[in-house]
Amino acid sequence: YDRAMLDRLRRKLADHVGRGLEVIEANAERLPRLASGSFGGVSILLSLYDMERPLDALEEAIRLLRPGGTLVITEPKLAFDIELILAKCKEHLKAIGRYAELVGDLDRVNRANRGLDPASREAHAAVHAEAIRDRLGRCGFLQLTMTDSHFGQCATIRGIKP
Repeated sequence: YDRAMLDRLRRKLADHVGRGLEVIEANAERLPRLASGSFGGVSILLSLYDMERPLDALEEAIRLLRPGGTLVITEPKLAFDIELILAKCKEHLKAIGRYAELVGDLDRVNRANRGLDPASREAHAAVHAEAIRDRLGRCGFLQLTMTDSHFGQCATIRGIKP
C-alpha cells in the first residue's frame, strides 16, 4: 500500500469516521478482526495479481461475504497484453486530437504500466480472471458472470454467495 494514499483517504473521510465508518489498515490476505459473513458486498479491483498470497486474499473475501452477498472482482485475463492497452490509449489520444499535447505524459504512463505489467507477476498464473471465475463456480456462487473490460484484456467477475 501507499502511505500517502492512506493519509489522503483519512483526510477525505475525516468527517465520517466514527459515524458508521472506520478506516482499517490491514493486509487483505488475512483479516481476522473482521467477522465471517459480515459484508453484503465485496469488491476487488486489479489488486490480486500484485499480492504475495492472492489466493488467501480471495478466500478472505469469500469468508467475509454473507450468504446472498455480491462479490465483484476485476482482474487481468490469462492472455493479458499490456501493449494492446497502451496502443489503444495512444489511438484514443490521436482520435481526440490530444496526442501531441499529452505524448510526454503518455510516455511516463507507458513506462510505469510496463513495470506493473500483471502478466509478468508470479501471482498472475493463479489469479487471472478465468481462474477466479472457475474458483467461484466450484464454490457454488450463483448468477456467475464474466464481462470483458480494459479492451478485452481484463474481466469483471460477478457472483452471489450461496
